[in-house]
Amino acid sequence: MEIKDFIGIGIAGILSFLFFDIRSIRQNKDGYLTEDKHELLCENAALRLEKKIDDMKSEVLEAIKDNHK
Repeated sequence: MEIKDFIGIGIAGILSFLFFDIRSIRQNKDGYLTEDKHELLCENAALRLEKKIDDMKSEVLEAIKDNHK
């Protein structure tokens, strides 16, 4: 084998490593939130918070009514 054969094998190895690394990055990218999913999650959290506040408000009003009796 000549030196250029070793260089060719080394370059092929580097390129194959980069190819598999790029593929793994693309696969992991699918796990991130898209803008639409992020908006839906925020809306859901806001609705849950609003419901909790309404429930708490009802409890406080009932406690105030019971205290005045």
